[in-house]
Amino acid sequence: GSVASALAPSLPALVAARFVCGAAAGVSTSVTTMYIAECSPTNRRGQLTGWSPFVGTAGILSSYASSLALAASPHNWRWMLGLGVVPAIVQLGLGAGLGWLPESPKWLQANGFSVEALKTRKKLGLDRNRCDSITSQEATPLVGQEASDAESEPREEPTRKG
Repeated sequence: GSVASALAPSLPALVAARFVCGAAAGVSTSVTTMYIAECSPTNRRGQLTGWSPFVGTAGILSSYASSLALAASPHNWRWMLGLGVVPAIVQLGLGAGLGWLPESPKWLQANGFSVEALKTRKKLGLDRNRCDSITSQEATPLVGQEASDAESEPREEPTRKG
């Protein structure tokens, strides 16, 4: 989105690229807050999720500062819009590329990956006494079955692709 904005050959292309940037920012904001909430201890969840909007606001402030620094340069608007790719690359590199962000233990548990959920909880340092409980003994009812059926029949771990 940012690179397409900087290289836009026409106004409609610029509008489309800015729409993509706006949609990506909106999705990123909500997903980041949800991920933090799912991976944080219950007693600190509010405090930790409060950092997400703060960091976003700090990012907006830094974009204003970089735009001010570029204000006198020729074709400055292209540089201003194109520099938006830097935080996207950093976020992608830290999250997906380097594997620093594991999948949410709640998502893993909800999708039947109990063993991986427990491993992820340990990796994140989540203490069972202070967090929402996720244990391999918990029965997760299957869609269309009674809870008693799910408890009586052992459930196999699904296999993951990749």
